[in-house]
Amino acid sequence: MSAPQIPDNIREQFRLAADAAKSDQCQKAGEHYTECLSLLETVKDEQVSTHIAVQAMLGSAECAAKLWKWDVVIKIAESLLNFVGEFPDAELHYHYALAHLHLGRLAQCTEITAKALELFPGDKGLLGLKERCEYHTERKRLEVTERVKLMSEGE
Repeated sequence: MSAPQIPDNIREQFRLAADAAKSDQCQKAGEHYTECLSLLETVKDEQVSTHIAVQAMLGSAECAAKLWKWDVVIKIAESLLNFVGEFPDAELHYHYALAHLHLGRLAQCTEITAKALELFPGDKGLLGLKERCEYHTERKRLEVTERVKLMSEGE
């Protein structure tokens, strides 16, 4: 199957976004990805339109993660899930779970990572994130246990 025929104006926005991201100008890259999405109405082919939307959303999520905008990562990931029904790669699973980890949502991080590892077994990034989730979950459990112990001693 050949690569989708992306219109030149959108292809240029993708190029500008990639250049900005490589230069650590993630805010600028995000603006270019947003422009790609705004130009979707000019694309007549549904398959090409879907491809552009998915790629722009993936790029936006990656940029948001680099900027530590975890709520934005989650919003993009959930929008993409609603749009295509599944994540196309391990990278978005990783960023989605990492966002939950950074926001202290350990159960969600663990659940997302477990599902992702079913789809992408052996992915090193996901395996490392699974370990981080387990570590933080255990730390949280120990903190709660210690607090309960201190509270019961104070009675």
